[in-house]
Amino acid sequence: MGGGHDPFDIFQSFFGRSPFGDGGSSRGRRQKRGEDVVHPLKVSLEDLYLGTSKKLSLSLSRNVLCSKCNGKEYKSGNSTKCAGCQGTGMEVSIRHLGPSIVQQMQHPCNECKGTGGTISDRDYCPQCKGKKVVQEKKVLEIHVD
Repeated sequence: MGGGHDPFDIFQSFFGRSPFGDGGSSRGRRQKRGEDVVHPLKVSLEDLYLGTSKKLSLSLSRNVLCSKCNGKEYKSGNSTKCAGCQGTGMEVSIRHLGPSIVQQMQHPCNECKGTGGTISDRDYCPQCKGKKVVQEKKVLEIHVD
């Protein structure tokens, strides 16, 4: 009756993957394709008939992983383990709800924001400034055949 629920969602929430080794499921792993871009290009009838090559500089840019820090956001070797979560990125809090009833909750660490490490301001990557990605602008060469 529809529903759209994956029966392994509960298992994945505990262990992070399917009990059968992800049995061909690539759910959540595939990178989304960006939207198609349409850019008008003025070409004469003569160019269409004879063919030509034009360089087109698009003002569109995309985010790519920083090549200097490989997306780590800091200079190599300059991250220290967070004291609040001992590098796990998660904190555990325990609540007593009643006699013999205990609730244990896990949430991202407040000190390191779930990263597991702390970085001083001077140790951030100078190229991406700690954002892990840089903007890349491409120059395309268009061939009209």
